[in-house]
Amino acid sequence: MFDIGGPEFVFLLLLALIVFGPKRLPELARQFGSQTAKFRESWLEFRRTLEREAALGELKKAGREVRRVADEARSAAGSLALGELPPADDEAAASPAPSSDAGSGAPESGSGGEPAGERP
Repeated sequence: MFDIGGPEFVFLLLLALIVFGPKRLPELARQFGSQTAKFRESWLEFRRTLEREAALGELKKAGREVRRVADEARSAAGSLALGELPPADDEAAASPAPSSDAGSGAPESGSGGEPAGERP
């Protein structure tokens, strides 16, 4: 991370030993270690919180989309219940209507050509 080699590290240790003395140096090292651990834990908690908030934002966005689709479905169902026709799509309006000699549109059974719902 800091690109400190062996000789630089030894120099820093000797400098710290001279500045702080042999009695105080172990205490400072312990304090530095504990503060580093606290900082690392705080950073990890912050990162988890950001990830959780990002996931929550995605869930909220998906929830809004589901509500929008549900509202459209309710609106379409209400229109159909009132007898209104839904608006035609561009593709549905452009395609020709089925011809009358294609059949009545009623499903046929496999034998005799009788409609499936009218058996004697």
